Amino acid sequence: MGNFFKNFPDIDYEYTPGILKKSVDILRRTDVTSRLLDSNQYDQVILQDGQTPQSAAIDYYGDVSLHWSFFITNRLINPFYDWPQSYEKLNKRIDSKYAGVSLYVTENSNGLTMDTQSATSSYSIGDTVLISGSSEVTSTLVDYDRTTGYMQLSGAEDLIGETVSGWTITDSSGSKKMYVGRKFDQSRYALHHFRDTELSSEVNSIDVHRSPFRTIGSSRYIDLYISGTAKTAIINDGASIITNEKYESELNERKRSIRVYSKNVIQEIETVLKGALSRP
Repeated sequence: MGNFFKNFPDIDYEYTPGILKKSVDILRRTDVTSRLLDSNQYDQVILQDGQTPQSAAIDYYGDVSLHWSFFITNRLINPFYDWPQSYEKLNKRIDSKYAGVSLYVTENSNGLTMDTQSATSSYSIGDTVLISGSSEVTSTLVDYDRTTGYMQLSGAEDLIGETVSGWTITDSSGSKKMYVGRKFDQSRYALHHFRDTELSSEVNSIDVHRSPFRTIGSSRYIDLYISGTAKTAIINDGASIITNEKYESELNERKRSIRVYSKNVIQEIETVLKGALSRP
C-alpha cells in the first residue's frame, strides 16, 4: 500500500455548480474490526519532536509506505492537526492564532463586575471598537469571552508598551462603554481557562471565578494572580491559570502518545481496508 489513496474509489465531485470532475473519495471512511485494534500487539510510544508519520514508519516498520497506518490505528483524521507539530511549527501557529493585543474589560470603573446578560457587554466578534486612554486606537474584535471579559484585538499594536490607566472601550456608535482593567501585549500569554490543582480538571470560570476582577481581600484577583507577561501557569487559590500558550502546548504534547501495532496487525488491517474500500 505504497499509495494509500489508490485504494479509495473515484466519485463525481461538483467543484462548481454544474461542473463534475472525477476525484478520489478521500472522505470515505471504514472502521477496522475491533478484533484487530483491541489486540495487545502494540507498543505505546512517545513521538519525538519533529517526527513525522513518514519518519515514524521508517523507525518502527522500516517501511515509509506504512505511514498511513498510524492514522487508522489511532483514529486520527486530520494529518495537519491530529499529528503533533514540531516545537517550531507549534510556536508559529500559536503566534498566528493568538496574534495581537488582548484586554480584560469590565462594566464599571472599579473593575469588579461583568454581567453576561447586560446590553453593555454584548459585543460580537468582528465589531469595530475604540480604545481610549492617553490616545485613541481603533481596532477589530477577534475573540471575546463575555464571561471573563477577555477581548483579543487586531490592529491595536499602538497599545503595546502602554500602561493601562483609566482606559475605556466602546463600540463604533459609542453606546456600549466598558472599562479596561488589564492588557496583554501578546495574546498567547492571556488566560485560556482555570484548572483545579487538586482534581487536575478544567474549571468553569463562571462557577468558580466569576471575574478575574473580583476582590480577594483588598486586592483584585487579576492583580494578584494574572501577569501580563507571565509565561507559565500561576498557582492561586485552588486553581492554576492556563494561558493560551500553555493550553496549545499541552494539547500538542498529548498527541505525542500513539499506539504502534505489530507489522502483522498492520498487514491484516491493510487487507480489511482494501476489501472495504473496494465496495461501492
